[in-house]
Amino acid sequence: ICRKFWWLAMLDFAKLLQSELSTITKECFHEKNRKDKVVYPYLTYDYDRENMTRERDEITIEIDIFDFNTSYKRVLELEEQIKRHFNGMLQLTEELYVNFRFVGSNKVNTGSDTVKRRNVRLNVQTEWRK
Repeated sequence: ICRKFWWLAMLDFAKLLQSELSTITKECFHEKNRKDKVVYPYLTYDYDRENMTRERDEITIEIDIFDFNTSYKRVLELEEQIKRHFNGMLQLTEELYVNFRFVGSNKVNTGSDTVKRRNVRLNVQTEWRK
């Protein structure tokens, strides 16, 4: 793969991200939860890519954790699992070197006493090896 075919590597990255998040919870969805019957807690995620140099890209991952509960306990547990799983995680392939970093998190007001939500941000630095 050469640099001009970055989108092929991004497809692999998307599969990697879904696979890794699925080890934390099976209830994880790209962009939004499309299930007819929602199972809580669950998370949704999306990402944006920014070209930094010819050899390096940065990817920002936004993860939203939702729970139907009066407590933040399960939301905070999932957040901590995400942080422990991804912070400092390295992946090395023939084409890419990928380094994950936990950036931060915050509460998102839902206006409901029983729907809890938090946003988690990860930063991923990718370096092209070819």
